[in-house]
Amino acid sequence: MKVAKWLPSAPWSSESSNEGLGSFECPERASLTRFRQWTNVISEEAMTTERSDSLYHKWRESTEKFDYFMLGVLGALCAYLAQSYKPSQVGFNPGTLELLALLTLVLGAVTGFRRIEATNLVTRLSHQSLYANESRGAMVSVIQNGPGVNTQTGQSYTPESALQETERLSQQLRVLTQQLELVKAQALRRYHLRNSLALIGFLMLLAAKLAGAYM
Repeated sequence: MKVAKWLPSAPWSSESSNEGLGSFECPERASLTRFRQWTNVISEEAMTTERSDSLYHKWRESTEKFDYFMLGVLGALCAYLAQSYKPSQVGFNPGTLELLALLTLVLGAVTGFRRIEATNLVTRLSHQSLYANESRGAMVSVIQNGPGVNTQTGQSYTPESALQETERLSQQLRVLTQQLELVKAQALRRYHLRNSLALIGFLMLLAAKLAGAYM
């Protein structure tokens, strides 16, 4: 972070105490102390933001790895059951339990695919929302400081056109926020459903193997 150079603007001054002893006070030093405290606060906030971003990226990376791991496990179990399954008469028997376990695990794998799809959609909507928010901030700066030019696209904005663009971006942000909350809720539901189906399918498969030893 670049900090503007601070220049003192007031001379030294002195005040007399009640006992007649001169006590000197430096306004520049007091201001410099407050300035350093202020810059320290900004530095701490920046460090906090960096730590938050770092923790978020680590959490997102671990979540994606877990999603792909669960999908791989479910796919491997489905492949194993599909290869080893031997059709039998439907009833209370190990073959029926294996069939139910296979169907449950397939549903879990499909839910896992949908979970990853929702997570990717959350990333895309978050990027669009962040871009719209940053663009709206740039338009507000044009409204306050006068005409400006987008250095990346070369498009120029007047305060009037910036005001219209700000209203459009605000409306877009409201839509994106609603979509983002909806997709986040879907991703969370699919997360719990996938884990539940995986657990139920695995227990049914285990029950089928145990029942086969006694029937």
